[in-house]
Amino acid sequence: MKTVLQGVLLLMTGLVSTAQANNTDTESKLYQWYGERSLGFNRSTGNSSTQNLLGKLRLQRDGRQWDSDIKLEAIVSSADGEKNRQTTTVEAQAGYRFSDHSYSFANVRYMDDRFGAFASQASVSTGIGWKPFQGERRQFALEGGVGVRHSEQQLTEQRDSELVMRGKIDWQYQLTDTTQVIKNLHVESGRENTQVESEAALRLKITADLGLKLSYRLRSSSQAPEGISGTDTLTAVSLDMAF
Repeated sequence: MKTVLQGVLLLMTGLVSTAQANNTDTESKLYQWYGERSLGFNRSTGNSSTQNLLGKLRLQRDGRQWDSDIKLEAIVSSADGEKNRQTTTVEAQAGYRFSDHSYSFANVRYMDDRFGAFASQASVSTGIGWKPFQGERRQFALEGGVGVRHSEQQLTEQRDSELVMRGKIDWQYQLTDTTQVIKNLHVESGRENTQVESEAALRLKITADLGLKLSYRLRSSSQAPEGISGTDTLTAVSLDMAF
């Protein structure tokens, strides 16, 4: 499964890169990769000792009509010297813009979780998106589509495949020149399981390329195996470095 997903991801990224490379547009802001790196670490000691490490990388490229978005995230947590969380997520999306406010997309997502309800989950989906406003101070994007999700349960190692409906909301608002509010919601719902991921964050600008981010994330599965919680939360403080 991992090999197949890697191949699809590389193919999708290659198709977008080829389409953009063939375009003769010379505007400097188009077809240039940009993104951000995030690193967060916190530790508490006393009656118990806990540690959390969060690393994120995001790459984006905008074209005349084709856009690319690639995300990589890793989370490792431990309590009293025992690891209790290890999650890696890879996601790639290619979008084709019909206008300034509407687009279609193809998305590939893979998550490996050593301690969650599902050891691994992979999904491939497609659909349409809408951006009613996309300005300097506020941004909003709404996506909806259908796809296929493959899951492997943590305890039983049972593997299931199902059709899913996919929905996503991205919202950002610039409160001041140095303060930004971010809210994301991602839902994948199938006959066997509905998964919800939500993040609320506050980003404080330190320099032009460096910021401090305070975030709270919730991930929930409607059908978790017995003995494993279906809900995970993560509170993090991280440094964001744009490039």
